Amino acid sequence: MKPKNVFSFKFFVPGFTILFGLVLVVLAVMRVVQTESFINRAEQTTGTVITSRQGIVIWDAVVTVSFPDTKGFTRKAEFETGSTTTSLKQGDSLNLLYDSEDTSYVYFGNPRLKQYPVAGIYFFLGGCLIFFTLRRLREGTAKAETSA
Repeated sequence: MKPKNVFSFKFFVPGFTILFGLVLVVLAVMRVVQTESFINRAEQTTGTVITSRQGIVIWDAVVTVSFPDTKGFTRKAEFETGSTTTSLKQGDSLNLLYDSEDTSYVYFGNPRLKQYPVAGIYFFLGGCLIFFTLRRLREGTAKAETSA
């Protein structure tokens, strides 16, 4: 009887597919954990719109906001709105979340709405890769057993 070659295409592709699926699932979990960690340590404040302009990409408008941090300093942050126009005008107030230790992490709106859909897609794709690969391997093993 000929020994099985572990590096053959028949075993390598399913193994790689399952590994890639696991990586996607781990990335999804990490994204959710990072978002929740940020929300738990974030400070909430009200910012004021300084400018609103067209972004580099045609479909983006960029809003610049100034806000006071917990130490009394005034900080600035820029946000891409994701649409061609924005209803935000100079002087409008916004609710912001920011990391008091690193003020470069500032979110306008709910960060869960931005992070969870991406994490959900990673989780779904990773789960599908794992599920369908294992299902195909089981079917192949069942066929080999019945034909033997």
